Formats: sequence, structure tokens, C-alpha cells
Amino acid sequence: MFKKLILGLALATAFSVYAPTTLAQSGPQATASTTALSEDQKINKLIAYIRNLEGATFIRNGSEHSPAEAADHLQAKYKKHAKRVTTAEIFIEQLASKSSMSGEVYKIKMPNGSVTEAGKVLRAELQRLSQASAGN
Repeated sequence: MFKKLILGLALATAFSVYAPTTLAQSGPQATASTTALSEDQKINKLIAYIRNLEGATFIRNGSEHSPAEAADHLQAKYKKHAKRVTTAEIFIEQLASKSSMSGEVYKIKMPNGSVTEAGKVLRAELQRLSQASAGN
């Protein structure tokens, strides 16, 4: 009887120590593959990123626009051309980097005064999103 009690306690202790560790180790691995963003989600996150760039000014065809105006413009372009825009990279290249009317490159004037092409800013943000969703 004493042997059975000791064996039972040993198994219960081993299981209680082993089980949470196993679940904790498998948790992030199991969720990492399920948290990958769809292309539509990536595009919407890029538009949200633009919308939330406080203090930035967007320069489109020589006119300055607020982050909200720029995001609304990109959202409208995406809605209009969604069938042919199948990836976030295509969104950046074909819709978010330059004017389809004039061909002029979109620019972002940052709060510190530096001016950068919108496509470069969006590519950097897309890379950050991809790394974050991959768990890197």
C-alpha cells in the first residue's frame, strides 16, 4: 500500500510539473502560425499606420494633407482597386507610393522636418509587421 501511495504521489508531482511546462512551450508555437496576417489585414494596418502618424504631413501632388486625409485617400484607392491589389507589396507599389494621375511620388514630412518617400516608409512598416507576425 505504501509503495502505491509513493508511486501515485511521484506520478502526480511529475505530471503537475511537466504539464504546465509542456503547455507553455507549445502555446507560442501553436499561436505563431495562426497569427500570420492576411494581405488584406496588412494593407489595413498600413493605412492605420498612416492615419496614426501624429505630426506628419503628407505631400500629394504638391498639396499638404493630414495623416487622416492621407489614410482616407489610400483607403478609397484600395477600395476602388481591391480586386487587382492582391498583396501589401502591390498596394504600396501601385497605390500608396505615387499619384496615378500625375505619377508624382507621395512624400511624408515627419515631425522633425525630414521628408521621405511614402513608399519607403510603408515598406519599412510592412517589414516590421511581417517580423512581428512571424514572432521575430
